[in-house]
Amino acid sequence: LHKAIRRQRQMCIRDSSIPATGWKTDSSVPGYTNYIDIAISGLTAADYVAVDVAPASSAVARAANFVATESRAGILRLRAASVPTATISAQYHIITAATAAKEG
Repeated sequence: LHKAIRRQRQMCIRDSSIPATGWKTDSSVPGYTNYIDIAISGLTAADYVAVDVAPASSAVARAANFVATESRAGILRLRAASVPTATISAQYHIITAATAAKEG
């Protein structure tokens, strides 16, 4: 059973990249005014998205100083203190509200 659960979770992990261009600004989160919206089909505002940066991109991600992700309908919003200086390779995993309730 545990192997089946692990396999199912692994299938939900998606490769992604966080671009260095296309960022916008607002003042809704002091200190983290830079943001980028990444389209993710089926994502809801109730979902949680875990993002893991690839080791090769960790220095760029650390320098950008990311804060917690924001889920919106069809959009993952990433916020950072500064815009990344290069594209960041990453993976993300969506934990839906229904999955979290079952695992809780």
